Amino acid sequence: ADAKDRVFEADGVTPVRTEDTVMARTLRGEPGAEKLVVIRDENHPEGTWVLSTGRPLLDDGKMLGAVVLAYDVTALKREEGRSRGLLEAAPDAIVITDSAGSIVQVNSQAEAMFGYPRAELVGRPVEHLIPERLRARHPGHRAGYAADPRVREMGTGLDLVALHRDGREFPVAVSLSPLAVSGGRLTIAAARDGTRQRQIMRELERSNEALRRAETELLRSNAELDEFAFAASHDLRAPLRAIRSLVGFLEEDIGPGIPAASREHFALLQSRVKRM
Repeated sequence: ADAKDRVFEADGVTPVRTEDTVMARTLRGEPGAEKLVVIRDENHPEGTWVLSTGRPLLDDGKMLGAVVLAYDVTALKREEGRSRGLLEAAPDAIVITDSAGSIVQVNSQAEAMFGYPRAELVGRPVEHLIPERLRARHPGHRAGYAADPRVREMGTGLDLVALHRDGREFPVAVSLSPLAVSGGRLTIAAARDGTRQRQIMRELERSNEALRRAETELLRSNAELDEFAFAASHDLRAPLRAIRSLVGFLEEDIGPGIPAASREHFALLQSRVKRM
């Protein structure tokens, strides 16, 4: 402490008042007095994390003083940092719950998807992210998963919906994974917003329906065209046969004296009628 009753944190940079230290808070009887600081020096440029906790020193219920214990939690902090880095790198929204269904950790994708800051989600029951009309059944689903914890899709074959902070419901696809930890088991839920996927499915359904209608219309049109072609063919054949017969009658009436040029014209007329 300096002359102004101030102390510096372990990093030697941040000054705090003496009455805010773990020792002072413990002597005042404040429960759970603790502080996490990082120590940096030339030998440890990355820093050493130290958790300080205070315990009162009692004699027959009378406080004689306080004991401050310091623990090196660097390994835990680094592991926590790696775990958080993995969570933040995940493309999906990650919500981790304990055995009681309380949210213990989320990533930034979950904050964006559900509209809540992290601090408002941690500690709340996971049912908070489900529409109210569906909450009563969800503890039963959680109990069923706890009885057979394994990696699987949630609600296979069902249309799952989640609740945004603004009250808006949206479709989701959820994958569940169990995680064994000391003192219990956690459940990792990876959620993906299915709004766009559902829109695509609806557009595909509309397109397929339009194709089915077009196919039906095409079959009907083809049938009408066949009927028209048959009728047109029938109606055209009769006069064409008559024209062909009349040409033959003319050739017979004129007889052998028909000029060569006229004979060629008659032959050309017969070939045109045959083609038609």
